[in-house]
Amino acid sequence: MHVSEILKYIPYASEGGWIMPIIYLFSLISTAIFFERLWFLRRKRIIPPDLADRILPLIEEEKWEELEKILKPEKSAFERIISVIITNRKKSLDVLKEMVESSGRKERENLERGLGFISLTVSISPLLGLLGTVSGMIKVFAAISHQAIGNPEKLAGGISEALLTTFAGLTAAIVALLMLNFLNSKVKRFSRELEDYSVQIIEKIVK
Repeated sequence: MHVSEILKYIPYASEGGWIMPIIYLFSLISTAIFFERLWFLRRKRIIPPDLADRILPLIEEEKWEELEKILKPEKSAFERIISVIITNRKKSLDVLKEMVESSGRKERENLERGLGFISLTVSISPLLGLLGTVSGMIKVFAAISHQAIGNPEKLAGGISEALLTTFAGLTAAIVALLMLNFLNSKVKRFSRELEDYSVQIIEKIVK
């Protein structure tokens, strides 16, 4: 199937000129990342419910072997960070904090994976819409320059392209911004909780 035939099934894609498929592509990829992150950023994958309540008493009682059996670092960010603390509990406080901070940065990077592209969509979609507007207006003025009155069909097509790309670019940016803010709020909340738990557990080990 030819590209032009595919564009017929996408609303306003053909009317908006060559910019519209690019805007649609950015929006589609951002939406896919959004749903993938929603699936990834579930509490049981980041901080399993009730796990902290189970391990805190064991830390106070220094039951390290039992802790190692409970923790499964391959399953959640919380367990990976706590495993770093438990494994290196005999090191100095400064070294332990540095290792936990390094582990926390890696986990945050993992939580934020893909958000950079959504942020790019927020920034570039209005610019693509503006580019389409300029392209459409060039067509309008070209039609006017070739004919005194101008071909109504070419004028309408150029104006339509100018308006549609601006609308599409702004819409894609707004939707992507909403998705980005929602995901960022989840990442910040989980990062803050991981940090609080880490500090709490380090304090218990030091005591």
